[in-house]
Amino acid sequence: MEDPKSRLPEVPSDGLGPSVGRSEPAGDLESPSNPSAMATLPQVVTTPVQEPESLEPPKGVPGEGKSRSVSRPVVAAVLLLAAVAVTAIFVTYEAELWGGRSVPSVAGKSQVVAQRDLEQRGFEVVLAEEPVDDGVGKAVRCDPASGTRLERGSEVTLVVGTARVLPDVVGMRLDEARTALAEAGAQDVSIQYEASPAEEGTVIRSTPEAGSAFVARDAITLTVAQPYTVPYVMDKDESEARSLVEAAGLEAKLEYVSSDEPGGIVVGVSPDQGTRVGKDDVVTLKVSEPYPSDYHHLAEYFEFTANQIGDYLQKQGFSLRASYANAHGKVQALYEGERGRVTLGSYPFSAKFDLEAAREGATPEADAGFEGVRLELPKSEWPAEAGRLSRDALEGVMGLCGLSGLSRSCNMQTVVLPQGRERKGTPFVCGYGEMGEACWTVLIVQGGKDARVVVTAAPKALYKSYDLAPFGGSVCDFVAYGDVYGKRGAEVG
Repeated sequence: MEDPKSRLPEVPSDGLGPSVGRSEPAGDLESPSNPSAMATLPQVVTTPVQEPESLEPPKGVPGEGKSRSVSRPVVAAVLLLAAVAVTAIFVTYEAELWGGRSVPSVAGKSQVVAQRDLEQRGFEVVLAEEPVDDGVGKAVRCDPASGTRLERGSEVTLVVGTARVLPDVVGMRLDEARTALAEAGAQDVSIQYEASPAEEGTVIRSTPEAGSAFVARDAITLTVAQPYTVPYVMDKDESEARSLVEAAGLEAKLEYVSSDEPGGIVVGVSPDQGTRVGKDDVVTLKVSEPYPSDYHHLAEYFEFTANQIGDYLQKQGFSLRASYANAHGKVQALYEGERGRVTLGSYPFSAKFDLEAAREGATPEADAGFEGVRLELPKSEWPAEAGRLSRDALEGVMGLCGLSGLSRSCNMQTVVLPQGRERKGTPFVCGYGEMGEACWTVLIVQGGKDARVVVTAAPKALYKSYDLAPFGGSVCDFVAYGDVYGKRGAEVG
């Protein structure tokens, strides 16, 4: 029987171990204790292992090891030339030697300078305008914007500031006018309304007028048409009501009526308030009679104008003899009648009235005021006590004239006169009192044809312009002296 060991491959003598592809048998092949396993071990075919060829390059190849060291300077030179070229391109571009030229910054410069700068760069300049508040005549901006690169000969728009001009909005609807003003730059627009035959809601006037230069912050007023309408004037005083009617573009007509309302108050309107009327229609204002409760009640006169008092006195039977306005615009007027004589003037303590001044003086204004009033009662109206020159006599006249507050009286024996004047002449008694801001005097004089009862009233401030020291500081004594001791003569005429 063949020995199994004879079938094992031979081990090479180089000591490198088994050849490639050789399989190691499982277990211990040297052991004779497992003969059956040795009998089934397969036949192994051995293949000779080839040694790898050397990786070293063949010796003696021309140029090997020298080509790399030669190419490095060349690459460096190429890179240097490229950097120089790029730098040159950048520098020449920035110097505008090629690639067009930059639009210069001209904002804030005058039009002449800005246009010159653009043309020196080789651009064709087109002018445009833009309304501004500040910088009229100066460059606002360019289009294209400054810094933009353009070829020579390119078109550049130069925007120059011009003054804002108020557009013509007369005849426009209000909303259209507002839009037009906003587009022109107006920021402060107010509206007022005025009666007009123009279409309702259209602009009839602008202030300032169209074509005026303005800045955005300027105030602009639009006057808008509204229909002629009777304003609401009920319960207003006469002067305010008249002003409102006239402001509505209408004519006011006054009609005085008896009423329980205070004098001078509007108690009726025709046509009714709020009524739309024509331009030439007249509005009648019914006014409670603006008169004193009694023509004797002089202290009430100061609640009314001279014109109102004049109307009232004429209704009471007095006739206007003369009137004029003094240098201060105050009324001087003389009314006469069977009920006595009433003078509106600046010297109520004097019986003299200057008719010459009345012929040459100015006509009083309709609402002019007056400074004092003097009433000379006819004998038929003297109180019975008037002949006794007593306190009772004074109080009788006070009651007739609605006076109160008697605080001082004097007669021929007690009157304070300027130094050197004698107590002589016609017997009299004079009383003085105050009512609010007004003061009054009652003077009763005996003496046959010169007998008289005179009542005056004036604001207390009137006498502050006179030196009352020679009269003991008393208005009562001052008035008595002026009337009794002064020259009366032909006081009127």
